[in-house]
Amino acid sequence: MTTIAVDAMGSDHAPKSEVEGAIQAARLLDVNVILVGVEEAVRRELKLHPSAAGLPIEVRHASEVITMEDSAAKAVRSKKNSSIHVASRLLRDGHVQGRCRPATPARPWRPPR
Repeated sequence: MTTIAVDAMGSDHAPKSEVEGAIQAARLLDVNVILVGVEEAVRRELKLHPSAAGLPIEVRHASEVITMEDSAAKAVRSKKNSSIHVASRLLRDGHVQGRCRPATPARPWRPPR
């Protein structure tokens, strides 16, 4: 089964929408999901969805968060334990087959052409 790492701290109201999306993906797409982020916050949000208890969703802790106030270039270089870095390492090391992050209003996702 395919496993996807999700940057659970990448949106304005994280990890609410990331957890909801992970639950939908695990239910509908038959994938394993690893939510990467501040473990306490992610688990607290998961508890709000008791029906997700049996789904193939894991939580992987990332101790740093890149915020909207951070300079993107500096944060990516300096916050090596951010959720996006941890998710990328999972992909690099072969623990997952894909990685995703939420789109932000400043940089919306667009499908490839």
